[in-house]
Amino acid sequence: MGLFKKNYKIKNLDGKVLFESNKVNSFKECVELAVENGTSLERAKLEKANLEDANLEGANLNGATLYRAKLKGANLKGASLSRTVLETTDLSGANLEKANLEGSNLKGADLEGAILKEAILNKASLFNANLENACLANADLRDVNFNAAIIHNTDLSGTIYTEESKNTKFSKKPTHQETLPESIDRIQQEMMKKAMINKQR
Repeated sequence: MGLFKKNYKIKNLDGKVLFESNKVNSFKECVELAVENGTSLERAKLEKANLEDANLEGANLNGATLYRAKLKGANLKGASLSRTVLETTDLSGANLEKANLEGSNLKGADLEGAILKEAILNKASLFNANLENACLANADLRDVNFNAAIIHNTDLSGTIYTEESKNTKFSKKPTHQETLPESIDRIQQEMMKKAMINKQR
């Protein structure tokens, strides 16, 4: 008698099934297969989902809910995450290069060591987010809410930002506050010092 595998389903916020499969061994694999097949996961309900190290490159997750999801080390390169809920989500070490995060909620998200190079973040909320050791080079930061975000060893070179966002107070460390231009200047000076030290060796 054959064993029946579990049927995994991905539903949207209205309860409609967006994708399902009984050929996978986990919900994570189901999501990966959906993305691989080009299935739109717009408005998908993925809160608290364990998607660590998942390959979601180019995924359409616009308007999806990933509240408190585990996306540590996930590949989201070029993904569409516009207006997506990523509040308190673990995105540490994730690849979000060229991802569209316009208008997304990233409040309290852990983005330590994440790659956000050339990402679109305009009008997103990164309130109290952890951006330590993250790369935001050439990212679009227009009208981003960075209040209380932790910026330490963060690459902000070439970023685009507005007058409003540049006056936002960041946390270099919990005990120190600085604005976006101050962060960029400080990081550039630190990089120059390191280059000079390496040259002298």
